Amino acid sequence: MVDVQAAEADAENVEETSAKKIKLAPAGDSELDEKIAKQVEYYFSDVNVIKDKFMREKFGEDDGWVKLSVLLTFARLKDLAKDETRTNEALKGRNSDVIEYDEKEKRVRRKNPLPDPEQYQKQLDERTVHISGFPTDYTFETLLRFCGQFGEVESLSMRRLFKSRFFKGCIHVVYKQKSDALKVIETDPLKCKDRELRTETMEAYHKRKTEMAEKRKAKSAKSTTKAAKEEVPAS
Repeated sequence: MVDVQAAEADAENVEETSAKKIKLAPAGDSELDEKIAKQVEYYFSDVNVIKDKFMREKFGEDDGWVKLSVLLTFARLKDLAKDETRTNEALKGRNSDVIEYDEKEKRVRRKNPLPDPEQYQKQLDERTVHISGFPTDYTFETLLRFCGQFGEVESLSMRRLFKSRFFKGCIHVVYKQKSDALKVIETDPLKCKDRELRTETMEAYHKRKTEMAEKRKAKSAKSTTKAAKEEVPAS
């Protein structure tokens, strides 16, 4: 069983969005530079662009280059970097497998072509696990540390209620390797603080959600038909 207490103790030692284990040390600029750079790389990563329509549209402009001024409209990067100067310092001279940076024009683009959406989505689903049953007061960092016990995490998203943004206790976690995702699925029981968690492959998750939607649709149609029959005609 994964040691959740250790996960909570180390919660501040992980990078929030890029899902890399980066120390959040309070002193010095190098740690902040790494966080900023990883955040920018995340925006251009396969796992993000496959679902980010805005970024895909930007890649179709200006030969794929995206200005720092555009990236700094994104809340997470703006919170980290504050301005173009700080972002420029973090990116210049960086050796990245994901992005290339034009320091003169202060712009970024992907190094590699966009993946084929259908093919990439298929292999992404194979590396993704839906896990439910976590305490609803868990932070991103604690969840990331928990999932990181099974392998390197590429990304993690907390499922939230639409209006309140309240964490529902379930996540989608993408692993770098399919074998690590399978490791989570095959851990039975998977427990967290004496809670037994539920795990699903994305295929099973999508099937369940589709069935739920169809049941709601059928129930709604039945209610509408019943209401129409009970309606009293105007005299």
